[in-house]
Amino acid sequence: MENPQEKDEIGAAAAALIGDTDTIFLDVGTTVEAAARALPPTFHGIVITNSLVVGSILSDRPGVELYVLGGRVRAGEMTTYGPDALAQVRSFNANWAFLGTGGVDARAGLTDYSSEDVAIKQLMIEKSAQTYVLAVGDKLGRIAVRHVCDLDEIKGVITDSKASIARINSLRDAGIEVVQGGASN
Repeated sequence: MENPQEKDEIGAAAAALIGDTDTIFLDVGTTVEAAARALPPTFHGIVITNSLVVGSILSDRPGVELYVLGGRVRAGEMTTYGPDALAQVRSFNANWAFLGTGGVDARAGLTDYSSEDVAIKQLMIEKSAQTYVLAVGDKLGRIAVRHVCDLDEIKGVITDSKASIARINSLRDAGIEVVQGGASN
């Protein structure tokens, strides 16, 4: 895994936002996996995920009500997608969604690479009260091929303490909250 310290910072910052009995969507990717690992022992809420890895991380956690979305499994990525996964997302309402990303940019918004992942992310945003994008610093200012949403559809971005101040300020200037894990701000 690239940038493990940065991803752990982001995961800890995300976990710090969550109440002990909240319902959360955890999307896919190694940064989201770090958030799953960072959930404190006091967390006894509901987790809904399309990541088999996140499911594995949380499967032995007593008190966590875990839902792993069914659907087609993307080979090599251990993620689910497709109409079955989308139907299941529609059946939940969550306090939070924590999403991985291919890139987040002040003008282009949240972007990713796979149309199947985009559809799940869009529905998780719709079905949650608040959405944060979990992005290591090198994804700030990056634009992937597929548009997920504009920045006004999410609550904020959680990034690492080494992220470029210029890129952070670009997002803040666009009106988006940026939380830096590991930083004292």
